[in-house]
Amino acid sequence: MNVQRWMTKDTALTALLCLLAVLILRAMVPIGVDANLEMRVSQSNVPIRYLHQRRDIGMTKVVHLDKLDLARHNRFYHSNLGDVGYGENFFADVEASFRITEPGTYVFVVASDDGFALRINGREVCSFVRDRALATQRCPIRLDAGSHDFQLSYFQGGGHAGLRVQYGRAGESKLYWFGENSPFLKLE
Repeated sequence: MNVQRWMTKDTALTALLCLLAVLILRAMVPIGVDANLEMRVSQSNVPIRYLHQRRDIGMTKVVHLDKLDLARHNRFYHSNLGDVGYGENFFADVEASFRITEPGTYVFVVASDDGFALRINGREVCSFVRDRALATQRCPIRLDAGSHDFQLSYFQGGGHAGLRVQYGRAGESKLYWFGENSPFLKLE
């Protein structure tokens, strides 16, 4: 085989263009994550001042997440997916079902910038409905073994953004990201 015949400027340029095309396609296709949770993100047509104001929605998108860890660089940012919200004035809603294997008191730890409301089985466990810098709240609830419904509503007005939700058993220091299974909580 004559290698010199194949090693021309045209062949080298073609190989370089192919490599560039592969790199461009890779940059365009987002990195995927396990789709454990579905989050609906809705852009508001008007400024958002508090969580329960009337919603005037312009655009909505659905984002599939592995866990609720969306606070990086003062943005609504996922470590693999990048920015998943809009720049400002948006709502994000997550509904999921989970199963508790052992009855007891559980703690949901919610960090938000701006406001949120967490409901389990339709009952509000905790909330902060106005603007604020990133702050954390511990939200304890007694849960029986069996299936439960999780609802989280969040809003971002302007400025910095972020949302994180973890959970654990009361009295234990180990926390898990909501979206990840643990020995006592399994997503359905």
